[in-house]
Amino acid sequence: MNYNQVKILFVLNRAKANMKGLSPLICRMTFNNKRKEFSTGFYVSEEEWNAKLQVITSKTAYAKNINTHLNKMYRELLASYSEVVISNEVFNVNDIYNTYMGTSKSGILYVVEYFDDYLLKIKCLVGKGME
Repeated sequence: MNYNQVKILFVLNRAKANMKGLSPLICRMTFNNKRKEFSTGFYVSEEEWNAKLQVITSKTAYAKNINTHLNKMYRELLASYSEVVISNEVFNVNDIYNTYMGTSKSGILYVVEYFDDYLLKIKCLVGKGME
């Protein structure tokens, strides 16, 4: 299988700037020329955002907090990508996103899937205090 590298960028959605001049910060994940965009939940002014370095250049505590969260989000997305690659299944950018969000491949965890996961966890505990 040919695994391409996933690309993760944080971009400002300037078209949706609010009355204070702050734009929502969007995470754009690209894999096999397919994109998945989702909100980070943060708003940033255009002057403070450095798109090349992917950080807020302001020295305020709020900006440092956002930079820390963005760094953590980036690392978790890469970990989700690695987890999907290791599963040896065919996947797309939505599967990476669903793994990051903690949902099943289809996005909906049905009763049978939930019960199968539960039984698998119980089976792993047999001989380790659960009999």
